[in-house]
Amino acid sequence: MTLNMVDPDIDCQDKSILIMDDDREVLNNYRQIFGLSEEFHSPSDELDELLALVGIDNSIFEDDNQCDVTMFRQGLEGIHAADQAVSNGAPYTHALIDMRMPPGIDGLKTATKLREIIPELKVIFISAYMDFGDDDLDSSLPEGYMMLKKPFTPAEIGKALEYAH
Repeated sequence: MTLNMVDPDIDCQDKSILIMDDDREVLNNYRQIFGLSEEFHSPSDELDELLALVGIDNSIFEDDNQCDVTMFRQGLEGIHAADQAVSNGAPYTHALIDMRMPPGIDGLKTATKLREIIPELKVIFISAYMDFGDDDLDSSLPEGYMMLKKPFTPAEIGKALEYAH
C-alpha cells in the first residue's frame, strides 16, 4: 500500500480547502503538498472498502493531519462546489485562488462570489501575475485576503493557511 503524506509544513486540522488554478502543473504541486493522489482520492480507498466489508474499523489507520482539499481548474466550478458545501453543512474554510484562469472568470470575481456564499472564507490569492491593484482588492474584499506569488513553497502555503484573514 502506498501512502501519500501531507507535507510537514502544512497543518490541515480543522481546514477545508478549495483550490482553483487553471495550470495542471500547479495543481500537481498542490497534490504533492497536500498528499493527494492523481485521482483525488486516497490510494488506500480500496483497502478501506475491504476492511469495511470484513467489519474492521479503519479509523485506527487514519492520518490525523489528512487534508480536506477540493481542486478545480475554473472559478465557476469552485463557486458551484462552495454552494454545494454550504448546502451540505460543511463550508470551506480556505480558498487558494489563481488570479488568471482563462477562459473563465478571474480570481477576484471568483473570490467575491465565494465570499457571498461563505462570508467567513479565508481567501488566499496565489498568482504569478497581479491584474488588480490593492484598492480594487480591498474594496472587493473588505474582510481581508492574502497574496502569495508563484512559484510557492510548501512552507509558504502552510503559513498562508495559518495566517489568512
